[in-house]
Amino acid sequence: MRKWVVLSFSVKNYLRTVWSSFLILFMIAYGMAVGNPWIQFGGLFLVLGIQMVYQIYKGVKSGPMMEANIRDATRAKRSKVLQYVSEQDVQSAKISGGSSGQMSQMTRMVVSLMIPLGIFFGTNYLINYFWPGTPHWQSYVVGFLLSMPVSAVFMAKSGLPVGAPQVTPQSYLVTERGIIFSQMGRSLILKFPLRKAEKGKDANTIEVEGLKESDMIPYKLKLYTDKPDELLRLLNSRVKADS
Repeated sequence: MRKWVVLSFSVKNYLRTVWSSFLILFMIAYGMAVGNPWIQFGGLFLVLGIQMVYQIYKGVKSGPMMEANIRDATRAKRSKVLQYVSEQDVQSAKISGGSSGQMSQMTRMVVSLMIPLGIFFGTNYLINYFWPGTPHWQSYVVGFLLSMPVSAVFMAKSGLPVGAPQVTPQSYLVTERGIIFSQMGRSLILKFPLRKAEKGKDANTIEVEGLKESDMIPYKLKLYTDKPDELLRLLNSRVKADS
């Protein structure tokens, strides 16, 4: 039952992530089918415009929650400190774990982009080679539909976040109230209790997921530490019992 819930959650995250790509696909393919370039390019800019407006709407709507979270982080700094990991500690954990941190994640992201592109163009080539005369928009749709699931599976297997973005703090503070970290010059807090805490795929990392407050407030963290077992025990004692 739990595996089914996890699978369902992953599918929902995947669809939430790629809905705009599928909409752009539909507009471009339809424009190619009817020979109307205005629909192709107009659909692209329409979807991107809708996304931009939606992001602005989310930012405005989440403003009060963001300000409240910043105030909670300031108050939490005055509570009991359970563990402090400085920027130097994070760099030391990355080096001792044999990871370049941000660079290794960037490499995986590039690979996750190149693989679906290879499948997309390869599918178009094979269709045109074995079935010459196939309308280009049809091979375009088939290539896209084959490449997107492969991209999602690769991202999941490689540890890249699918859906909600994962933040890797350069330093952080674990207090009785939650994990305090900085983003774009602002101190935020991932409040206790947590939804889950587990060892990450990268060495010397703990991946943490809290309860979601807002779309604009990160609730997934990857924490580097030279003492992963100690930090995991500490955070597991703050995981919600029924999660």
